[in-house]
Amino acid sequence: MTRGRILVYSRTTGYRHASIPAGVAALQAACRSDGFTVVATEDPAVLTPGELAGFAAVVFLSTSGATCGGPAGQAALEGFVRAGGGFA
Repeated sequence: MTRGRILVYSRTTGYRHASIPAGVAALQAACRSDGFTVVATEDPAVLTPGELAGFAAVVFLSTSGATCGGPAGQAALEGFVRAGGGFA
């Protein structure tokens, strides 16, 4: 049974953690075992109301710098959380 989709977002515009690939793999394994599908990306274009609507939660994984791609991406993420979307 699929519970929904989780967005793992790991964009960096500053320091880049070498552990990001291992973190993505660990989250994919953990979420899969709990019935979630994981979509991993570093593309800020996913931070729109329409794109975020397809996810149960967003996980920021070792992001750094200006990660949201600007005010519109930040507003979309804030709106997603205010509407009940999960964020970690």
